[in-house]
Amino acid sequence: MIFKKCIEKSSEKLQFVQGYGLTETSPCICCTPDGMKPPSLNSVGIPAPNTKVKVIDLQTGQPLGVNEEGEICAKGPQVMKGYLNNPKATEDCIDSRGWFHTGDIGYYDEQKFFYITDRV
Repeated sequence: MIFKKCIEKSSEKLQFVQGYGLTETSPCICCTPDGMKPPSLNSVGIPAPNTKVKVIDLQTGQPLGVNEEGEICAKGPQVMKGYLNNPKATEDCIDSRGWFHTGDIGYYDEQKFFYITDRV
């Protein structure tokens, strides 16, 4: 893993921050706050301020719990309102409650750190 090698070889004065976002959620929906150490290098961090992130079951759409893998959905001020002149694409990824469905599979741990594991 390149990220792990960079951290191992870097000076203690350098800080690497892992984050997660999409063009539609610019700039990010999760990140590791300054000075906070993630429980794993595989984590993409915790939800950004004023951002709600949840994991849902792909079949039922119901929210999942700690360490349960499903689709990551986000809601916050940085999430797009929709695709320009493409209401069908918007409808396909933003549900009636305003949650953006990322198409990414992942989970969160007991400390609310998120992990990306796959694509839908």
